[in-house]
Amino acid sequence: MPLILFNKKYRNGIAKALPRSLVMSLFYAIFFICMFEALNSTTALNTGTLYTLVPFITAIFSWFIFNERISTKMLFVYLLGIAGTCWVIFGGDIHALLALSLNSGDALFMAGCISMVCFSISMKLLYRGDEMLVSVFCTLLGGAFWML
Repeated sequence: MPLILFNKKYRNGIAKALPRSLVMSLFYAIFFICMFEALNSTTALNTGTLYTLVPFITAIFSWFIFNERISTKMLFVYLLGIAGTCWVIFGGDIHALLALSLNSGDALFMAGCISMVCFSISMKLLYRGDEMLVSVFCTLLGGAFWML
């Protein structure tokens, strides 16, 4: 914060970046709120497993919003990443993976994951070449506001 506020170049960029950063940070804050609330009724194992889907869902949303195609190679990489991460999360135990049972907390966390996807999409839609330090500062400031 001092680096931003004591540098005139950065300070002048706040007014331009803050409105867009408030939108982006709302999605990020929703993710954390959903995660913290979901962990009251689900497990870290379930949330870790569901979070592995975020990159793939982001790719699907990007396909619809930006018309970005998912090549066969990219699809393979996404699926391999999901499988590899699940392998690590479940310690290579296929029976533990098959025994995964979802509950209402998982639905809430999945809503948070969709919000994280929206954060990524909004970054691409709303970024206007602002100084990266200013953009990060405004996003953190907005996140603190929404969490409050």
